[in-house]
Amino acid sequence: MKKLLAVLLSALMLFSLAACTGGGGSSEDDGGKNIGKKGGIPIKEITTENWAQVVEDNFGLTITLPEGWEISSAKSLGGAHIDFTCNTTEEEAFVFLEGIFADLKAMSVSGVSGHYDIDEKPQESIKAAIEELGNADAFNLWLDEEKSKGIHFQYSIHEVLNKETGEFDSVDEVGIYLSQKGSWD
Repeated sequence: MKKLLAVLLSALMLFSLAACTGGGGSSEDDGGKNIGKKGGIPIKEITTENWAQVVEDNFGLTITLPEGWEISSAKSLGGAHIDFTCNTTEEEAFVFLEGIFADLKAMSVSGVSGHYDIDEKPQESIKAAIEELGNADAFNLWLDEEKSKGIHFQYSIHEVLNKETGEFDSVDEVGIYLSQKGSWD
């Protein structure tokens, strides 16, 4: 019963987050073609002040942080590596990440597949990918049929160990990494 309630609450939070994120992705009429066009802030210039604009300019994503979350670092490491501090549950962290996944999925021409999945089978969600693939912390998607322009998305969750119970009971940091694949000229 508890698991069913947790799944229902997670789904409810996911829909709430989707409603609050403002959609993300690129406009429907451009098919993702204007993502990464010249004129925006380059990834190599990412900072904790401009990270949201860099992500929007280079990946077509609009990311809204949940209440109480803060940006702790933003670095250019072959892509945009962004860490957020938070005091949340694992379920709430996944709601945030699933919102990003859903926006990426909407932009893709062939779905979002696990990075380590040789068959490149499209996944419905991060949770579904974890169930099917086991190792599912990184994903790839293509923005065109020729597979010449794509995005790599990876995430991390830092859980806090409760010393009294010996169990992980909260999350204090969530990280995301986005990089461009293929030809972005």
